[in-house]
Amino acid sequence: MRKLVSLALLAALGVPLAAACGEDESSGGRQVADSPASPVEASSADVPHKVLGIVNGVSSGPAQVTTRPTYIGDRLALLRYLGRLSSDQAAAQIQELVDGNEPADGMVEAAVVIAEGCDVPPGVAVVETPRGFEVTPWKVTAPEKQCVVATTSVAVLELPADGFPDRGTTVEAD
Repeated sequence: MRKLVSLALLAALGVPLAAACGEDESSGGRQVADSPASPVEASSADVPHKVLGIVNGVSSGPAQVTTRPTYIGDRLALLRYLGRLSSDQAAAQIQELVDGNEPADGMVEAAVVIAEGCDVPPGVAVVETPRGFEVTPWKVTAPEKQCVVATTSVAVLELPADGFPDRGTTVEAD
């Protein structure tokens, strides 16, 4: 009898967890790009870019998922961006990625919150629009069915510097 109660309790808890984390709705109904062959060296037909990494961490509150990257190419901009994060571990990982990178000529570092949920997108696509760069997460091909705690995924990128004419000012969400 005790075993049946335990199984029923697990099943009851598993259903809400699966419903909460099984599908990431952070894309706001937008289609996400299909995954190219390599998640690290991604290339878009429109914007040359380099993915330095996709960092994920547990956040204490909901993050604002956006398609607009924020310039983090100088120390002040990076510290301002890291100060907005609620995960010290994610902030440390982003700091490490930026510190370990020497941008190519004409390129700068940028970051963007690409997803919130149980699954970490394997990469991103970057295009340029009249409003600036748009970063779209690749579709997760094998989503997790359950998770206990949702995480926030931040893509750290190297993008063309001319896409950030007001360097040092952050681009907020749409």
